[in-house]
Amino acid sequence: MRDYQSRQFNDGYGRGRENWRENVYERDYQHHDDRDYQYHDRRRNRFDDKRRQARHPDTYDSRDERYGRDRHRYDPREFTDRRPTRRESWVERSRGRSRSRSRSSSCDSEGHISSRIDRITDRFLVEKQLDKGTFGAVFRAYDRKHRDVVAIKVVRRVKRYVEDALIEVNILEKLCRMDKEGRFCVQMYKCFHYDHHFCIVTELLGKSLYLALKNQKHRPRPGVRPNTLRIISKQLCECMQFLREAGLIHADLKTENVLLQHPDMTLDDPNPRVKLIDFGAATWDEDDHGTIIQTRHYRAPEVVLGLPWTFPCDMWSIACIILELREGVLTFDTHDTAQHLAMMERLSGPIPVAMARNADHGAEDLFDRDHWRLRWPELSGGERGRKRDYRAENEVERVRALTERLSDDALLRDMLVPMFHIDPSLRLTPRDALSSPYFTSSLTSLAN
Repeated sequence: MRDYQSRQFNDGYGRGRENWRENVYERDYQHHDDRDYQYHDRRRNRFDDKRRQARHPDTYDSRDERYGRDRHRYDPREFTDRRPTRRESWVERSRGRSRSRSRSSSCDSEGHISSRIDRITDRFLVEKQLDKGTFGAVFRAYDRKHRDVVAIKVVRRVKRYVEDALIEVNILEKLCRMDKEGRFCVQMYKCFHYDHHFCIVTELLGKSLYLALKNQKHRPRPGVRPNTLRIISKQLCECMQFLREAGLIHADLKTENVLLQHPDMTLDDPNPRVKLIDFGAATWDEDDHGTIIQTRHYRAPEVVLGLPWTFPCDMWSIACIILELREGVLTFDTHDTAQHLAMMERLSGPIPVAMARNADHGAEDLFDRDHWRLRWPELSGGERGRKRDYRAENEVERVRALTERLSDDALLRDMLVPMFHIDPSLRLTPRDALSSPYFTSSLTSLAN
């Protein structure tokens, strides 16, 4: 083999190297096998390290040191010539694919990566698809380098979703540095591009609260046990306190975005742990705030009315999640704005006049201009003056007041009533919620 070390650069900084490398690759790579490809890659990385060391001798880090320090970065040019382990062979056999199969993935017309993909680069072996939504798909994969199971979020080939994913990566990097123990949010390992898809590698968590709660609907009493509800509610309030100290608003809290900590964990465990995911819609408090945030069922009143919003909107979503865990059903099961506001009034009382007057142009038509009263049930058929929808009116009538729904649990009632306050300035803060008697009282006062 040609001795490439004997070749000298034009100067000590590597200028003129590209022409030399291009000529050598065109002449010699046609006769080399895969091992020679890897040989030249290692040579090239070594030359790159020497060039960086010559340019920046004080702040120089070798290639291995850089990848060991920045774990969220991933070089897709990772090759391996070792034999597959027993687990890797089992994964490939269970997927029904041979090792020599092409690694290129197909993409449908909507930009989703194929669900039949068997690997993402040579490093990650795909075991199964965990979830698929508008943003993309999430796969359970085996990491051949660290020999661990991870979750890979593959974003759709849509510019808007890729931009949101880049924002989420930036947020997760900062949160992971603040949350060194990994208690509150999902831990991100790496991010990279594969086959024109943006991929985010994170730790593998368990089921969402939505799926875990769905598996308990066959029980005589819906919802979770009081002790489990208390444990999860406290963790959610601690997550809100962590985000508030970090200056971040999640803006999309719901049961689908709260996951159990381990894949085998259930709501029947004596001490379940939860973490927050999906920070694609999160916003820093000092940044500009949009007008449409949160999922409809967990949307705060100030967001529905088009008013300025900040941290209290997340506390409203947390209150909806806690009440849903207790009762086993959605707190506000509607997609209509007028009906949603009517349900809020049934639960927490009338909307303040100041909030109704300052509502945006789309929401101010929902109120009577004389007394600033919500025009319900006049708008049950819609805002265009159609016939009244008595079915929608009955759904609103079935919503009971919060004090009536929690009459058998005074401690939980005293905490949730201020959390469901219509006025965000009077809504309970995470710090006050954690100091409430519902969390500070002894466990013996709660029935299992």
